Amino acid sequence: SDVCSSDLNEAGIWMLGTDTNNRKTGLIIDDVEVTNFGQYGFYARFVNDIRMTNCYIHDTRLHGAAWFSCNNIYETGNQVDTIILNASNNAYGIMHSHATPDGWSILVDPFCLNLYCAGNTIQNIAWEGIDSHGADDFTIVNNKIYNTKFGISASSSSNIAAGYAGKNNIVDRK
Repeated sequence: SDVCSSDLNEAGIWMLGTDTNNRKTGLIIDDVEVTNFGQYGFYARFVNDIRMTNCYIHDTRLHGAAWFSCNNIYETGNQVDTIILNASNNAYGIMHSHATPDGWSILVDPFCLNLYCAGNTIQNIAWEGIDSHGADDFTIVNNKIYNTKFGISASSSSNIAAGYAGKNNIVDRK
């Protein structure tokens, strides 16, 4: 059943820089549990140096953790469980993207850069467990992903960036 709030703009933790020239720096989220939020467990846009470790994100609509145009992201030891579809039939455990709900410009919202995602357990996600959405220089290794439509998506992005899938990327089981 749908246990999430009806407010689709809700986020458990939110950090927002102004643009690529005015980024926030240093979001550390450690040993935090987030549940029952309308759209995001964690949300960041235009942020450098994100560290998400040992968190439990569950029963949220659309995104467990969503990073938009963020750089230097380190994600380890997290558990993401039961992310519910939104009206567009999407849901992501952990997403790294350039695209935001208010636009698709890769000039305004560049791809995420330099990601390390390892040792996470992600399950019961209606769409994608881990999504790169065209990110560059990412390493996704040793994650456990269960009961998702797509476990790890290292594919191209969407709309204007549909032909770009990122570069210098590693996806491995160990």
